[in-house]
Amino acid sequence: MKQSVRLFTGIAVPETVRQQLERFLPEWTSRLAFERWPHPKDWHITLHFLGEMPADRLDDIRSALDEAASGSEPFTIDVADYGVFGPPGSPSILWAGIKQPVPELESLHARLASTLKQQAGFTAEKRPFHPHLTIARKYKGKERWSSEAMLAGLPELSLSWRVQEAVLYESRLGQTPMYSVIHRSPLQNNNG
Repeated sequence: MKQSVRLFTGIAVPETVRQQLERFLPEWTSRLAFERWPHPKDWHITLHFLGEMPADRLDDIRSALDEAASGSEPFTIDVADYGVFGPPGSPSILWAGIKQPVPELESLHARLASTLKQQAGFTAEKRPFHPHLTIARKYKGKERWSSEAMLAGLPELSLSWRVQEAVLYESRLGQTPMYSVIHRSPLQNNNG
């Protein structure tokens, strides 16, 4: 048995939405000079990156995810724009973003931070939560990145899905696809 596992929690992209996004991949890769393009089956929205965790903590993490999800209602996500993270001129991440704030998603994120701390001793990151789908990593273009010029004319995103569960993923470095679902927690709002 493994001594440790590399974990994160997130929202899965349903197959139908993934297929719609995959149609844009040839245009993205031909127009945008990024070094790494995640496998489409790896697309997700991260809730919390846990990192390397002892394998014997998995039950605590599953329990924390179940508890957070049980107090959350299903909600709809609309993906509608592009953006980048990283230094101006040479971004590290190209992403597709959520159209507007989603209070249920923000609440799930906060509730999960609390249950992970209580049940698994995990301390959440301090930086603000910015839900997104990572499309590409590590800009390698010769010209300095210009968001307006580079993102202008990309296919318009208008994707939507109903989120019914939160997911615990294992990151398997060096494998393709790299992320494997190890636990699903239905959103059910049992808090009455």
